[in-house]
Amino acid sequence: MTDTEKLSNLKTILGIDPASTDKDAELNVYLNLTAQEILNWKYSLLGGVPEDVSDVPPAEEVIQIMACAAGYGHKGAPDEIQHNENSIGRTWKHADMVAYVHSTVIAYVGFPRG
Repeated sequence: MTDTEKLSNLKTILGIDPASTDKDAELNVYLNLTAQEILNWKYSLLGGVPEDVSDVPPAEEVIQIMACAAGYGHKGAPDEIQHNENSIGRTWKHADMVAYVHSTVIAYVGFPRG
């Protein structure tokens, strides 16, 4: 999936007109930070992201988009997983997009050769 397709899908999930460019800079930051977190988490048990890996694997692209939506949904409510105001309650399953990535992406594991 191209970066443009990811951005368009994210906008659609968030209820933002895909033709509008008003939020593109902000949403691209979410996509870039989530991509970094996915790669860092995925390769964390192997000592870091290999130099030849720079893109989110296709199997994690949907996770990237959904993590961005989860993070964007927390905007204005940092570090909250539950909020009540004026008799209206809101609960999030994940604390933020990093928690979403960590609970959804499976890290690679290596075995020593010998």
